[in-house]
Amino acid sequence: SNVSSSIISSSMVSSSIISSSIVSSRRSQQAQQHSQLSQQSPKLQCSAAVDAFSLPSYDGCRSSSAGFVDMICAFQTLQIDASKIRSDRGGEPLQSVMGRGEPPEFPVYTKGAFTIKQTPRMPPTGRPMRNLHHVQSILDAMQVGDTTTCETTWPGTTLLVTRYEYVNLFHTTTDWWNTFFVLPHDAKQPINIVFLDAHAEGILDPVWTQLFANYTFVKHLPHTKTCFERAIVVPPGYDNVLFRRRGKLPCDSAEMVEIFAQHVLQSYHLEDVQQIPGKVIIIDRVPFISHPRAKAASFERILRNFDELQQLIQQIPGITSVHLVRLEQLPFAEQVREFRSSQIVIANHGAGLTHLLYAHRSVNILELSSNHLNFFAFMSQLKGIHHEYINMRATSNRRIPQHAMGKIVGRVRTLVGA
Repeated sequence: SNVSSSIISSSMVSSSIISSSIVSSRRSQQAQQHSQLSQQSPKLQCSAAVDAFSLPSYDGCRSSSAGFVDMICAFQTLQIDASKIRSDRGGEPLQSVMGRGEPPEFPVYTKGAFTIKQTPRMPPTGRPMRNLHHVQSILDAMQVGDTTTCETTWPGTTLLVTRYEYVNLFHTTTDWWNTFFVLPHDAKQPINIVFLDAHAEGILDPVWTQLFANYTFVKHLPHTKTCFERAIVVPPGYDNVLFRRRGKLPCDSAEMVEIFAQHVLQSYHLEDVQQIPGKVIIIDRVPFISHPRAKAASFERILRNFDELQQLIQQIPGITSVHLVRLEQLPFAEQVREFRSSQIVIANHGAGLTHLLYAHRSVNILELSSNHLNFFAFMSQLKGIHHEYINMRATSNRRIPQHAMGKIVGRVRTLVGA
């Protein structure tokens, strides 16, 4: 029988675009939204909430009342039959698969790809289960049967991860968030990661190892049938508060973000990096090829006169340094260090702003944007840091308009007390 018969499929969440010509109105709405989230949160310290968060004690899925993620699925002695998973191998050198389409990178399962010992328990029929995405296809391909025919068994806890936008820092951070909050933090046994996707090598792959554990691709497993002592299906990155920008939080939002950020900082020994008064960084996006379908010619949101902005800001009293930072050319740890050591960050709208999670709370974020997509404004509010938009309006020549240039310089003067 279909083990996921009680699960309600849901369609892919599409990001909501919030446009407003009045920036102050937009900020007011966001502040009200953050206030409502805070009021909904119970009086519970986040560290206690993380410790209290538990996986299902049974094979199956349940909704999470903790609020870190919406749903969690865990199984004891799960068997994977790689012969019933259709995809490319994954992990190939990027240059060897340039031009490859996306479908071969996402697994297609047939019945029996996953086997468990007993019928899994699912939430009551009719209970909403939002944003299942790849989890639904895993459940549909699952069967109850004999799990004693495995050629090898991995001990400890194995995290089964399906990545979507695997080289995008923002989307990958939502995956890291979910992985962190479903991890058994008191685990004394090995932690492993199996990527069920078949993406090529990506620039963020090494971060998975640094933050969590070594990984392998499901198509790289040495045996056709492999068993896992305990398996956790990590929810999709689209299923958490960073992406949805709404929902009931289990505790104070700033503390919740800080717990996650501290894990990242400690993993790279960056927790003691101090903010440098008067340090400004300007994030300068440059074209780069990160996945098989990327084309440098179509790289978006590039501005060509950041050097002019840099020269103007350097003349402001109280400014100690102004760096043009090209994140694509820096190791992940150095990217984080740049954000953590800065007092002011100026950046066009883009995934690199996700690093604000690791900055000090006294940082100031100036986001250049013409559409007011509010991912980073909301993320700033969750963390409790200052964020504001610099309205770019539409510009076709890839240059910061003079009105925006003046606004940026004026705001920097104010922020450093000049």
